[in-house]
Amino acid sequence: MDTTFDPMQAYIYSKRNRGLRVSLGGLNPTGASCRITDERGNEQLVGKCHRQVWYSKKRVPRTNEADDLSMIRFGIGDAVEEELQQHWENQGVLLASNLKLKEPIGNDGNEDVFLSGEIDAVLRYFECDDTGKITMIDTNKAIGIEVKSTRGYFSEKHLMGKGNKMYPIGFPKLEHLMQAAMYLHCRKAVEKAYDVEIPYFVIVYEIVDSCKANQFRIELSNGYDGEILVKTMDGRLITPETDPMIQLKENIVYQAIKGLTLENMLERYMECWEKLKEDTPPDREFVLRYSDEVFEMMVEQGTLSKTKMKAWESNDKAAVGDWQCSYCDWKDECYPFGVLTERVESGEISMEDAMRELGF
Repeated sequence: MDTTFDPMQAYIYSKRNRGLRVSLGGLNPTGASCRITDERGNEQLVGKCHRQVWYSKKRVPRTNEADDLSMIRFGIGDAVEEELQQHWENQGVLLASNLKLKEPIGNDGNEDVFLSGEIDAVLRYFECDDTGKITMIDTNKAIGIEVKSTRGYFSEKHLMGKGNKMYPIGFPKLEHLMQAAMYLHCRKAVEKAYDVEIPYFVIVYEIVDSCKANQFRIELSNGYDGEILVKTMDGRLITPETDPMIQLKENIVYQAIKGLTLENMLERYMECWEKLKEDTPPDREFVLRYSDEVFEMMVEQGTLSKTKMKAWESNDKAAVGDWQCSYCDWKDECYPFGVLTERVESGEISMEDAMRELGF
């Protein structure tokens, strides 16, 4: 192997092998999932696939690890978080940073099932003037913070609200909502340790390529459980808006998401815990390629990009499906024959025929 002086490659190697957060075991907030009815009335699963969690917890080798560019992006996200933490500390409001949490979430107090995660920051509640200068600090109250760095068209539209007729002021990613909700559910230990009340969490988004930011206040309707509520920073509930032209064309009025509750999330966690006891992976919960029926529905509702629509129509082997599959670290483990995998598993076609159809 050739060797050379390469500072960036050395950084990427270190980041990949030692620079990512280490789990304390158990289940994780980033592994949350829930069955919901979305704004258009479609029933769907959001969050982490249990098969992916099984691969991770069973330490199955990753077949689709993050590339070098992704590792650099992770580093930029870490740098943004550290920068914010440093300035909050300078202002005297940082109560804790990268706070590790490990709390039971099992039914009837079953401590075998527990959640472990790391809260980005806990800030003392404060008020500031228009310039950001802090004018008041409440030592009895604190707010949990989750920092998310992101980029691209999705972020501008969905998180910032650019051209978003359903949520003109933006709306958090549902996976991030569920992560914050789990921290809210388990926050009693933090409140006790720091002798504060934590009424809500805030998700802070930084769009690194446009240098924009947005913030959302996250609460649970019943304090430590109930429905997940998304609010503006001044406490106004954010609900979907229906563009009059869409209402006229599709005869639909967007509704608030249903089923996004702490109870439904905990039910999914318990299901996942039982699946982890098995020696074989659970069923797939997302698809590498949409069925004809799902494709037609997404086209009709306008939820599929023109690029993906063209790829799906022009190539019946194209992996145009759920993003959870496209970006999974175990994609090739789960779908060893790509979109033909399930046909091979059912015996409809042989492995040799599948490889031939895929061009190998």
